[in-house]
Amino acid sequence: MAKPLPESVEHDVQNGVGIWTATDAVGLFTDQEALKQAETHYEEVASDPAMSATIIQINDAEQLGSGVRDSLDHISDQWSELADSVDVDRLAYVADGLMAMTVKAKIDADVETESFDSVEKAVEWCTDA
Repeated sequence: MAKPLPESVEHDVQNGVGIWTATDAVGLFTDQEALKQAETHYEEVASDPAMSATIIQINDAEQLGSGVRDSLDHISDQWSELADSVDVDRLAYVADGLMAMTVKAKIDADVETESFDSVEKAVEWCTDA
């Protein structure tokens, strides 16, 4: 069984696609313990061979303010490694404004990656693989 998630992250599965939602982006990215806990959960759950796609939704990303640069550096380094380690076929990012596209651009992994403004569109893309 996967380790529990921090309060700032929720997990769901729709049509076989794992969805992790950062309900409090500021809280998640400013609490290194919570961030590590969420990443460990993602790695454990998304590594299941039955899961071929995952979605990361970042709510209130615009609230990161000046902390966005550090958050994007972490995403570039750690989330790229996570994407490769779980061996999914597709990875989608969902966020308001330009954040989803910015996060997508920061990922350097051997997985098909796309950005969306809604979870519904992301699930549809993930299941069309």
